[in-house]
Amino acid sequence: YILKEDPQNAEAQKALHNLRKNRKKPARKGGQRHRQKKRRGPDTASILSLRAARPRRMPKQADVQAIIALFNAGQLAEAEAKALKLVRKYPGAFMVFNLLGTARAGLGKFDKAVASYRKAIELNPDFVDTYNNLGVVYRQYGQLEQAGACYREVLKIDPEIPEVHNNLGNVHKDLIQFEEAIICYKRALEIHPSYVEAHRNLGTAQMGLGQHEEAVGSYISALRIDPESVNALLGFAGALQRVGSIDATAYIKDLLILCFNKPEVGSESVYSISHRVLKNDLHELLGADTSTPHDVVNLDASTFGLLIAHLKNALIADTDLEVFLARVRSKLLDLRTESGRETPAGEEECRLLEALANQGFLNEHVWHVTDAENSKLDALEAEITGTIHGGGAPGELDLYLLGAYRPLYAIEHIRCWALELNGGVSSRLRSFLKYTIFEPERERVIRRQIKPLTSIDDDVSMAVRSQYEENPYPRWDSISVAAPRHYTGQIIHSIAPYRPALEPTCAAPEILIAGCGTGRHPISSAMGFQNSNVLAVDLSLTSLSYAQRKAEELNVRNIRFAQADILKLGELEQMFDIIECGGVLHHMADPEAGLKTLLERLKPGGFLRLGLYSEYARQKIIRLRQLISDKAFKSTLQGIREFRHYARESDNPDISQIQLSYDYYAASGVRDLVFHVQEHRFMIPQISKLLDDHKLEFLGFTTEILNDKVYYMQRFPDDLDCLNLENWHKFEQDHPRIFAGMYQFWCRKAA
Repeated sequence: YILKEDPQNAEAQKALHNLRKNRKKPARKGGQRHRQKKRRGPDTASILSLRAARPRRMPKQADVQAIIALFNAGQLAEAEAKALKLVRKYPGAFMVFNLLGTARAGLGKFDKAVASYRKAIELNPDFVDTYNNLGVVYRQYGQLEQAGACYREVLKIDPEIPEVHNNLGNVHKDLIQFEEAIICYKRALEIHPSYVEAHRNLGTAQMGLGQHEEAVGSYISALRIDPESVNALLGFAGALQRVGSIDATAYIKDLLILCFNKPEVGSESVYSISHRVLKNDLHELLGADTSTPHDVVNLDASTFGLLIAHLKNALIADTDLEVFLARVRSKLLDLRTESGRETPAGEEECRLLEALANQGFLNEHVWHVTDAENSKLDALEAEITGTIHGGGAPGELDLYLLGAYRPLYAIEHIRCWALELNGGVSSRLRSFLKYTIFEPERERVIRRQIKPLTSIDDDVSMAVRSQYEENPYPRWDSISVAAPRHYTGQIIHSIAPYRPALEPTCAAPEILIAGCGTGRHPISSAMGFQNSNVLAVDLSLTSLSYAQRKAEELNVRNIRFAQADILKLGELEQMFDIIECGGVLHHMADPEAGLKTLLERLKPGGFLRLGLYSEYARQKIIRLRQLISDKAFKSTLQGIREFRHYARESDNPDISQIQLSYDYYAASGVRDLVFHVQEHRFMIPQISKLLDDHKLEFLGFTTEILNDKVYYMQRFPDDLDCLNLENWHKFEQDHPRIFAGMYQFWCRKAA
């Protein structure tokens, strides 16, 4: 009765909670029951408390709902203001203090959020949501012991809440206490067997212990409950990569196809597994020069479906598969030439042709083309353009076949015909034209709208700009981003297991991405850093227009793209809380000069993320760059094709190493990997000196090498924060490929 009149009455809430806690719990669906406590009668103290409770002045339910609505709409400042107004008027409203804490946490006001939650707990010590929310905030800011204490308090009140067991498991996982984490996740699943997140987190903890096959099973358990779980798909792909042998059932292949077709997962997460499965299923065809397109379309449905999904969404990053598929492509061209006209094809052959055309677009037509093929292609292109010139429509299969070899956007008649289309083509062809013509045309329009932020007159800057105007890198379509966090929480998560006390200096950080390329990095930052405003700059207008188009497609509005040279950023008046510069400084004539300019724009106490090439990791690249120079391979598409054709026939061990790189299988990737116009490399002692000279505090390498950090801690148990750069130098000497991509690390400018 009291709660009907006054839903926020703290004493009544507490009394009702105590009564409910002692009631008999009903059986769960499926015949399973919670573990029952010994039944006892109502708590006398609870009854007396309920009788003693008197309605107090509390906010109306509509006012509380208004705060929740503001919070759900992302209007955190407005939610905070309204909650503050209510708690001043109704100081006993514990629910409003809880909402106030949630709004402040979202705004990055850590201390005030904690104070609000503590006040809510003081008013109602048995309100479990507040403890749980406080634990979430502590974990976001790296205060894991405090987070764990909050979750344990909840479990004292009610040990049957699966979400809290899961959250406590996450704390143990962050502390790299994987055995304890597994216990928590399994307890959550005992209570709630269909808890998708607990299955997924269990897989992650099992991965931490090297239990890869068990992890695959946990992720599959999650996916059987929720096949659309992006995080479970990502975990499944990561675990499957580490399993020695794969029993590629039709169900496994269907999951891989689902990964390819979900942009949020990212095709790069599954391409290597797909290669293994396809090579196993195609092993008889790969070595047979007599293989025909007919052999491909007659594969079993699950294998053929996986091949099509891979061709359309990810690079074929395997030399054996590339050679085989290039041979199939060539035979399709022979069939077209021999018939003299577009031949009718079944549904499966249409799918194969379209997929090969999509693959050609993705790899920027880097596959080898013979002189004989070029002659046939010239005739096919002339026939298609003649048809268009005469007012006709080109054949769909002919467009796919030509698109598998050449960029259709560069052929004026085809481009103009496609842009004038109002209908009359299949949905399959329209989808293909979207990628190959409509999107490049949109980028051409965007290019004219991007304004220069600085001049570009440095010789090396102009040479680098020219490279990326011709070959923007990388060409990407999918992106996977974790739930947004406040920037200090995001940084702490990135540098785990180190957990420094990083006090946020603002609620809405200003972020500079210096050298943003085609936009994948800055868009990830804009989506991942809560309440952020991102300025992304690059030398190349081609790259920037691609990035802007992708931001529009993903509806990312807190980002602005501009053309600029890092060396000229000192001309800006704007200062930044965070600057990220990954894989850029080492392409400048003087990397330290670029660093100095960036630091001029970084606020005191601000955070800097850098990515630099490793001298140890790139020894093979250095030798290949010399080989390319000696043999005078040019950085044109034809020169890159010639280098790759030479590499296919070579037994050079350095070449076999770069053939393991995803970048080797697209024209822009090869050019960036071994043909770059400018490159510097570093060793950890040089990085240490740079940090000392510029008064930068090293915060740690990023968690992209978390498994390597586990091995590092085993080698150096006295440095569990993984901060000793002298130790890291020794570790890299023993493991020279550990930074094969780059050194990626966070540091902080002196306040």
